[in-house]
Amino acid sequence: MHELRLDRPVDVSDLDLPWDMRRPKEGEASLRRLLLEVGTATPEQNARSIEILTQIARAEALQGKVSDAERTLIQAEKALPSVTALGPRLRVLLERGRLLTTARTPMQARERFLEVWGLAKDLPSEAHFAIDAANMMSRIETPKKRNEWTLHALALAEQSSDPRARRWRGVLFVSLGWHLLEQLQLPKAIEAFEKAVSCFREEGATLNTIIARSYVGRTMRMMHRIDEALTLQQELLLEMNREGVKDGTINEELAECLHALKRPTEAEVYFTRAYDLLSADAGLVDQEPSRIKRLKTLGRVKSVHN
Repeated sequence: MHELRLDRPVDVSDLDLPWDMRRPKEGEASLRRLLLEVGTATPEQNARSIEILTQIARAEALQGKVSDAERTLIQAEKALPSVTALGPRLRVLLERGRLLTTARTPMQARERFLEVWGLAKDLPSEAHFAIDAANMMSRIETPKKRNEWTLHALALAEQSSDPRARRWRGVLFVSLGWHLLEQLQLPKAIEAFEKAVSCFREEGATLNTIIARSYVGRTMRMMHRIDEALTLQQELLLEMNREGVKDGTINEELAECLHALKRPTEAEVYFTRAYDLLSADAGLVDQEPSRIKRLKTLGRVKSVHN
């Protein structure tokens, strides 16, 4: 499954508005500046500092600096006894669970996510934490349970009046779409992806809207609606270019459409572009080596690109 990273500016003045995870280095720098401004003179400041530390740890982990993330999170955990607010504890548990997932110890991660779910799901002001935990559970559980956790999270997000919880709807519809895609329930997958598009448009999240539409196109391709899929991906690539963003997945989909239409010379160009962009993601290379190998082979990429 493709992870959809939230399309937000690097604005960390409100930690409930996720910073842009496409730019973790810039996010970390902004968070560190905020940490210096907040201080620890009062219990409220201390609680805020703990929350900021958890997000610094997350930014470090996204950059592959796992040891640094571990040290930052330990710092946050050591400060927890000094605060009574629930939010800092929930954030620490979530980020500890994410680090454990990175370390491929899903059973230990599961304990943290379940604790967050149990503490937060019945508290309207903390529902967004419960949704985050359920979303993480949907990534580490068995296929059947993954779908169940996504549906739990969606139900919570849709019934909530809290904007922090409702902002999760687009991401969760994407997750649901991918679950359905994996089960080859293709018409239902398109429906889920289109709901994600509507949610992202409502939020004004332009890049996430484009990416969710590309998933609609991918599903069309799998339904052998190749010409429609190709036209859509071409349109989306132009939109990405206007936004000044390079996206490996859309190039990959264009290549796959052209490959299916027996247009290998044109396809090769996009396979090469997709390989160059996606092979730069160390996590993706580690998690989906066969996908990267296919792009390299069909793009006729020479070893100099490694």
